[in-house]
Amino acid sequence: MGDIEPVPGVVIAIGGDGSGVYISDDEGEIVCWIYDEIVEDPEAWTASLHAVAMAASEGPAAVRKFLNAKNGR
Repeated sequence: MGDIEPVPGVVIAIGGDGSGVYISDDEGEIVCWIYDEIVEDPEAWTASLHAVAMAASEGPAAVRKFLNAKNGR
């Protein structure tokens, strides 16, 4: 089908093996959730929605900063 970029840095890929939600910034891919992960783990769906909301309101680099802080980087 194709990809949708609802906000800069957030891509929703539809169709094929790579279907999922991808978030990237100037440094590259930050995080992704592929369709199979979301189906198997409902918490992954919630996490992806939170990350997309953060990227939409603060930019995708905010997601990287949040994850780095969470992981002690």
